[in-house]
Amino acid sequence: MQEKVAWELGVEPYKCDNSRLLSEVNGLHLELVKQRDKFVLANTELKCRVRVLQTDKKQLDERCLQAEAKIRELLHSADSKSRKNGVNMQRKPFVSTVRAGYYQPPKCCDAQAQDSKCHCPCNQPRKTDVLHEIERLQAETKNQEEVIDAYKKQDRCLDKVANCSSL
Repeated sequence: MQEKVAWELGVEPYKCDNSRLLSEVNGLHLELVKQRDKFVLANTELKCRVRVLQTDKKQLDERCLQAEAKIRELLHSADSKSRKNGVNMQRKPFVSTVRAGYYQPPKCCDAQAQDSKCHCPCNQPRKTDVLHEIERLQAETKNQEEVIDAYKKQDRCLDKVANCSSL
């Protein structure tokens, strides 16, 4: 009996230390979970920004290619016009003629006839704008899904911590 009392008196300081250490470990674990959640959210936001920047870059690259093609076309047409003018000046004198009437665009350019099957150049900018908007919305949707997933993970971790601390 005396040994039991002596044993309990010897164990008592260790019980206090164990309780203190357990509360410290729980506090550190909770801090770690919070830091991990902050990291996940920051990582998700950065991925979102990267995707938006990639989409913007892609759109700017497409616009750059279109502008370069237009420049090449204008340069080519200017070269061919200067060649034609040079040849025409040598062959015949310049005669100006004025025609009566007005410009009639092709039938596909009419306001009533604009549909998705029209391949007219006048619809090209509108189609590219729609495609860019679709890409932007898809990127935004993916970003929002990642944010939702991050919040779900955070919620699960907090539930685990709550369950562990209640034990």
